Amino acid sequence: DLFNRGRIDAAEKQARTASAWDANSPDIHETVGLILNAAGKPAEAAAELWRAARLRPTDATLAFNAALAFAGAGKIPDAELALRETLTRSPRHDRAWYNLGLLLVQTNRTTEGLRALSEAETIAPKIADYPYARATVLWQQGDRAGAKAAAEQALRLDPNHAGAGQLARQR
Repeated sequence: DLFNRGRIDAAEKQARTASAWDANSPDIHETVGLILNAAGKPAEAAAELWRAARLRPTDATLAFNAALAFAGAGKIPDAELALRETLTRSPRHDRAWYNLGLLLVQTNRTTEGLRALSEAETIAPKIADYPYARATVLWQQGDRAGAKAAAEQALRLDPNHAGAGQLARQR
């Protein structure tokens, strides 16, 4: 209630108290994590979301949310760990494959990153962001033809995709 009324600091205090009372509740840790994220504390939020994910070992969404929070906090190794855990829990989690692909490219593991992006495309072939991401990576690697083909694929899925449109028009 406090959080919904915009009293984030008070909500954080109450949620932390609840967490201390019931340290084994994944729901409470998730709530604390969401509040901390709203309070602009991404590293603390990630830690709470990861605790929640560990307490509910079959929940891929909790692991994925922890991964996003770790990435937002700049904790790239932890984000990768949480993304891989998401995929262990839910191998067809296309958004986790996509985010893992971007993370791998960001950490100079381009070949592995492209494989992860391709996996996201295979699982969810109607999402234009996936071939577009592949197009940007191929462009950066100097594969102009491959990049344009991937951008055109993204445009077939979403003719209004601005990034894909710009990349397809590049020379």
